[in-house]
Amino acid sequence: MHRSPSTPVQTIRAVICGLALAAAAPTVAADPAKDVQTVKPFVGETTIVVVKIDSQRLAAPSEDAARDLPPAARAGVGQAAKVMEEALGQLRNLADKQIVFATIGVPESKNRAAIHVFRRATTAQNTASVTAFAKVLNMKTEVRGDLLVATPAGETPPATSPNARTLAAIEAGFKSVEKYPVQVLVVPPDYLRRTVTELSPELPRQLGGGPSRVLTEGVQWAGLGVDPQKLQAEVVVESANDSAARDLAAYLPKLLNAASESLGPINSQVPTDVPKLLIDDLKPDVQGNQVRIRINGLEQTRANVVLFASMARFAESTGVNSNVQKFKQIMLAMHNYHDVYRTMPPADSRRNDQGKHNLSWRVHILPFVEQQQLYQQFHLDEPWDSPHNKKLISKMPNIYAQKIIDPTAPKMKPGHTTFLAPVGKGTIFGGAKQTSLRDVVDGTSNTVAIVNVRPEKAVPWTAPRDYEFDAKDPIAGIQIGANDRWLSGFADGRVQLLHRKLPAKTVVNLFRMNDGNVVSIE
Repeated sequence: MHRSPSTPVQTIRAVICGLALAAAAPTVAADPAKDVQTVKPFVGETTIVVVKIDSQRLAAPSEDAARDLPPAARAGVGQAAKVMEEALGQLRNLADKQIVFATIGVPESKNRAAIHVFRRATTAQNTASVTAFAKVLNMKTEVRGDLLVATPAGETPPATSPNARTLAAIEAGFKSVEKYPVQVLVVPPDYLRRTVTELSPELPRQLGGGPSRVLTEGVQWAGLGVDPQKLQAEVVVESANDSAARDLAAYLPKLLNAASESLGPINSQVPTDVPKLLIDDLKPDVQGNQVRIRINGLEQTRANVVLFASMARFAESTGVNSNVQKFKQIMLAMHNYHDVYRTMPPADSRRNDQGKHNLSWRVHILPFVEQQQLYQQFHLDEPWDSPHNKKLISKMPNIYAQKIIDPTAPKMKPGHTTFLAPVGKGTIFGGAKQTSLRDVVDGTSNTVAIVNVRPEKAVPWTAPRDYEFDAKDPIAGIQIGANDRWLSGFADGRVQLLHRKLPAKTVVNLFRMNDGNVVSIE
């Protein structure tokens, strides 16, 4: 599959998100001085961000973490924890219980940023896993000494060595937030500070306006520490002197409000007043030449309650979007299969002596979803539950895994999928003969090919089983989202969320490809 190059911002987001999701394990003592020596070869005159992720100290919030919050907010924390736990499981092997570092430099161009992600190298198997993951991010990996390093293609270590002031700032930053498993340091390069001072004596409107010295003098370095398990964070900023620290503390609300307004809504699922509520809750504490801000997500502030209450909707939206993308890939694979075999999968040539299919259409489109190697492992002339083929159920590709956010949903058995085709009289799948798109006389844009069913309706992904619907209540077994909509993949390749209030007759007409009935889903 072709992947378009990532922009520096996209790459940075992906790297930081990937690093921030690792396995939980016993605490390891912090050593800021040692950390500085580890990152030093990857710090140059353009380095602006340094990240440290202690994978052994990371964990998702426990079920009791939000017990003092109102029910809606508590549910939101639970949703966030479930998403985090899923990611932790997927990336557990990547971290390999190592401390992971990253350095990010000022982008040299629109399509290039100086990014280095590194940790101690371990096993060859782990290196292969990290290499595959980095490839998805358009990055390459290599072993340098005892370190495993991931960088954008063509990137090399900084040509210049960091000065003593920069190294001292990094060590102080690490020390300021050493108790947190996630540490992000911002260390503005000297040349950047000079450039801002000389060329931008006044800050732009998007940053609140006013003299730029409030930042050039107010931010010598900044450290952000985050503990996802406790939903706590702390920001420590060191200023040039005590006066600069007081000026920065007084300016921060104006700066953050201006930045929030210029960025617009974070997400349509998040109430628009949340950023302002969060900013109003910040209480900068000036201690000499440092400004500290502590954030406790479990406090019953109005901002936290509103934010967490919206997380359930946001999490579901994320899950729905993931399923939509998978449906699009599946429908594209079906069309590519049709281009080759002139029929929707599977072709009649794959039927057994009883006229039945041994394996599901999900197996037969594997070569068209980049799973040729897995497809070649199947014995196509044997049933899906033969001693050989049965062993492959556990190898279900992620494309058939529904993104389930609801923590109360029934647990599905391994190797089971909810991505099924509606089968019955006049449907594309499940008939006695193969179906060509030419047989869809009602029009491919009016015929549903696949749906997402409820977890209890899941089937082994290799089994030639699908969704046998009741014509009186055709969506009874379909997964309905909180927005009262259900996911459908149409025969023309389109993916759409349909409302649960569509009349049963209309849904049945959508499932059937040649009944001649006019349908309207407006």
